[in-house]
Amino acid sequence: MQIGEQILSLFSEEIVLISLLLVVGAIVAQVIARRSKKILESIGIPEAVEGTSLERTMGKMGTSTVVMVSKISMWLIIGGTVLLALTILDVNYSQSLVETTADIFPAVFISLLIFLAGIVLGDKAEILVARSLRGIKVSEVGIIPKIAKYSVIYISVLIVLGQLDVATNALVVLLGVYALSIVAFSAVAFSDMLKSTAAGLYLVLTQPYVIGDEIRVGDTEGIVQEITMLVTRIESGDEECMIPNDRVFRDGVSTKINRD
Repeated sequence: MQIGEQILSLFSEEIVLISLLLVVGAIVAQVIARRSKKILESIGIPEAVEGTSLERTMGKMGTSTVVMVSKISMWLIIGGTVLLALTILDVNYSQSLVETTADIFPAVFISLLIFLAGIVLGDKAEILVARSLRGIKVSEVGIIPKIAKYSVIYISVLIVLGQLDVATNALVVLLGVYALSIVAFSAVAFSDMLKSTAAGLYLVLTQPYVIGDEIRVGDTEGIVQEITMLVTRIESGDEECMIPNDRVFRDGVSTKINRD
């Protein structure tokens, strides 16, 4: 009888309540994780993140972006359950810790989602810009997709810090400096391309020569095959030459008109 009473004394109301709380918390966390995974899959998140650096990183870790987000939600719920259990046990500082966690939990969770979305959108921006610039054969163009990617990520970081009530004035100023740097870099790196584009626009509008004309630009002579915004393509015998349009303005052009 005494042994039975001693065993029952171990199971106080607090211990029973905490045990039930932890079990229920674990079950709820599992349910939320599975539901969030299904919701993310139903709205097309796996397809949206496919091919991004984030998804490749998750793949190396043996998981995926969708699974990682669902696991984060699960562990956050479990963590909240443990803190609540500590409050019931009247552990020192647990009450204030629970209150603080309850205050910052929504902001932290939303900020995490925003940051992950920023990484995914940055990767997508890089891919889209790279595809749109694929036909431009200028070495400096290769850096533009990276600029687009990290610009999106930088903006997402600003939003995250604002969500967490972190002072972002210095970062906003830095963003302005960053934007000005991009403008200055573009003006220097693409000056020749901009000159050729302006010259190409003038050539298209005024048509000093057309396809089929025989022209000479400097030491280069041939029959015009194509006129684009950047270059004029001519053929001379077995050779094909691409003449930047700004060179046409710089060296001048002589035309032997052949408009049958």
